[in-house]
Parts: sequence; structure tokens; C-alpha cells
Amino acid sequence: MLSVFNLIDTQKDDSPIIDSKGTIQGKVNYSVSLEVLDSDKTKKLNIMEYENLNELIGKYLKLIVELKRSTEIPERFTYKTQCRYNWIDDDETQFTTKIVEKKRDPEFAFKQEHLCLVTENLIQHLMYNTLTIGVYGMIESKKPPKINRRDRDANDTMSNYAPSDNEAALNNQGGTSQGNILDNSVQSANNAKAQAKIDKENAKKMKELEK
Repeated sequence: MLSVFNLIDTQKDDSPIIDSKGTIQGKVNYSVSLEVLDSDKTKKLNIMEYENLNELIGKYLKLIVELKRSTEIPERFTYKTQCRYNWIDDDETQFTTKIVEKKRDPEFAFKQEHLCLVTENLIQHLMYNTLTIGVYGMIESKKPPKINRRDRDANDTMSNYAPSDNEAALNNQGGTSQGNILDNSVQSANNAKAQAKIDKENAKKMKELEK
């Protein structure tokens, strides 16, 4: 059990962050501590009194995982940084740290306790699997934000509209093009009504002349 304890218990370690191409992209500082509890889940037992894991069946392992910080993260991955790992339960529950923005040495200050009943399946899992801690860095997008349809239509209207000299002066003084377009539309409608009235009167006079 001493060798198992030494393999699991890690009070402080700076492990390299290696990407899919095998390149080191910084370091992650973490610790994993181990305790053995009796079947009541409270009484702490001396792990050195047991020779192997099989003697712990029916007892509980309490593992405390701490993800403290990452260091030397490449600048392009510092927009948003987060650590994640999947636990050894049947559902492979994922645990995540907080997201840290725009820091080359992000501080996560993450701590999580895991209480596991020791079974033959757990022993097999511990023997043939490892706990992998992933460090994820997001690259900030350089694309302009998307414009919704309403804003796009308004922008198209503004780009196709040629203001008069007075309206251009208002724009330079801080007036809005949308307000000017509205005023122009109302004025055009009034002009159309006036023109329709004139046309109606002219038509009436033409009929009287024909008589």
C-alpha cells in the first residue's frame, strides 16, 4: 500500500501541458491527497496498516483534487482558460474550474473532494487507468459581431439614403439618420396628398370646360 499511496498522493506538482502535437504549452499546478475512511465514512484509518487495496474492500477512499493554477500559457490561448477532468465513476462525471480571462498564469483555486467505496471494480480501474486533467484555452475571435436582420435592413436603408444639405448638417451635429429618414418620409407623404388634391381639382376643371 505504501507504493500505491506514493503514486496517488501528490501534494504539489507542476505538470507540463502537452497538446495533441506533443508540444508543451505551459504547466498546470495541482495536488491529489488520499485518505482512507472506515465503512461509516467518518473514521479515518491508517493506510500504512494495509498491505494491498483488496484489504480495503468495503472501506472508503477520499481523494481531494486541487487545481491551483496554470503557468506560461501561450498568449493566443489566454482569452478564456479552464481546467476539466472526468472522474472515475460510472457516469464519468465531468468537473470544471471557473473560467479565467486574459491571464497567462490563470489562478483557478479549485478544490473537490471525492468519496469512493472500494470495490473490485474500483481497484481494477485504479490499476489500469489514469486521471487526466485537461487545460483548455480559447482563442479570441477576430470576426466582427453578427448583425441581426432588423439591424441589417436599417443599415441598408441608411446606406441607400442620400440626405439633403440640411439633414447632412444635422448628422454632423449629432442628429440620427433614422430620424431624418422618418421626417423625409412624412414630408413626402404630405407632398403626395397635396399633389393628389391638385390633380383632382384640375380634372374637375377639365370636365367643366368640356361642357
